[in-house]
Amino acid sequence: MNIKRRLNQLLFAAVAAFSLALGYWYSQGSQQNQVPAIPSDFEATVFPEARDLVPFKLVDQDGKDFTPDNLKHKWSMLFFGFTHCPDVCPTTLKVLQEFKQELPADIKAKTGVVFVTVDPNRDTPAIIKEYVQYFEPSFQGVTGNLGHITAFTRSLGILYEYVSMGEGKNNYGVNHSGQIILIDPQARLRAVFPAPHDPDEMRRNFIKIVEFYRG
Repeated sequence: MNIKRRLNQLLFAAVAAFSLALGYWYSQGSQQNQVPAIPSDFEATVFPEARDLVPFKLVDQDGKDFTPDNLKHKWSMLFFGFTHCPDVCPTTLKVLQEFKQELPADIKAKTGVVFVTVDPNRDTPAIIKEYVQYFEPSFQGVTGNLGHITAFTRSLGILYEYVSMGEGKNNYGVNHSGQIILIDPQARLRAVFPAPHDPDEMRRNFIKIVEFYRG
């Protein structure tokens, strides 16, 4: 790995860490003024008040519109990456596979995993469908217009940048944020799980969050 690419990855890690710290500060500040208070043992950045998603219109793995309505009536774990990703994406999708596999049946039935590409030029609906379903048939892939994807990722604090890997227009990689975004059944931002991810730890925290907001 060359020095420039390594520095870019370190910069992304630093910015992501800052974003999470800012989210934690927001969470703690709001906790003092809002009810109900969030338990202190959540190992995730959980927002006391859910945050509405900005309107968006993307394309799912079957070529159909994908909007906030597609995230309603279930809990959704969103991860952003690309199918040519050599390590972070397959590793995280494997974690999400193991995370979902062992959920209690009632919670599992109302939990979805959505993989949103940040490389729509190469990740067509057919390609992304084959990619995500290799890990788990219930996983859903989403692509779309690059401008629409960028607006959506920015609204969630997800960062990415293209990095040339040599000659050729398709010879590039993508540095991107590694956090997993939790969307609640009302299609609102509820929590952020920072990397690195452990399936058992994430499952424990997810169940706590679901049970806490289910009352």
